[in-house]
Amino acid sequence: MTRNYSVFIIVAALMLACSKGDSSKTPAASATAGGSVGVKILMPVDRSKINADSVTVTYEVKPSPNGDHIHVYVDDRKPDVLRKLKGDYDIAGLTPGEHTVAIKEVNAGHTPTGHDAVVHFTVEK
Repeated sequence: MTRNYSVFIIVAALMLACSKGDSSKTPAASATAGGSVGVKILMPVDRSKINADSVTVTYEVKPSPNGDHIHVYVDDRKPDVLRKLKGDYDIAGLTPGEHTVAIKEVNAGHTPTGHDAVVHFTVEK
């Protein structure tokens, strides 16, 4: 009986892992159950190709109880601190090639809360 139960748990876990689906067409996000808290990057879409040296990042944050503001990371640059939890963030001067944007929710002491979102895109110019 215990062996059958263990096999059932393993099969259920594998089925759940395989049912995640293709996330390439959904916004990059991190959220808790029910989606009530989290960070979303709505644009650009993850793995997109951009034909310009600038991009506008559209984001939305539903703060956690400890969330105070966000940090926006572009590649290896120093992060920018934003107090606005929904809006657009313009990035200029991008060179051709792959780039990464990460938005992290942080508390008042600038410590990440664990809610973040990341997108990767390629500038083709």
